[in-house]
Amino acid sequence: MIYIPYKIKEGVVFMSEDKDGKKITLRVDDELLAKIEKCMAAKGKTNRSDFVRDAVESFIENQELIELGGTAISVVQQKLEETQAALAEAREENAKLETRIEVKEEQVSSLIASLANATETNRNLSR
Repeated sequence: MIYIPYKIKEGVVFMSEDKDGKKITLRVDDELLAKIEKCMAAKGKTNRSDFVRDAVESFIENQELIELGGTAISVVQQKLEETQAALAEAREENAKLETRIEVKEEQVSSLIASLANATETNRNLSR
């Protein structure tokens, strides 16, 4: 077996390798051990190795989710910006169309008034 020491915060991790895989020995202070054992009791765990393995796996999964979440937030932010730009463009186009409609309505009103006047004039001339 080969032992390779690693310094991690307050503890020291020793790693060895054999045919069954890698083995890590973790040294922690009394305060951290008390926290580990309290958490183990709350989770109903009795095997420290299983508990630490589960904790490490959970930590890695959470980090992956955080990274994925950051990517997802970036995509959503980009889509939001694109949607806001499209909405602003649509509002601008809508304002132009409303102006054209108002102009057309004025023209139609003017034509109706002219037509009414012409009709009235024709009636008066016919009498």
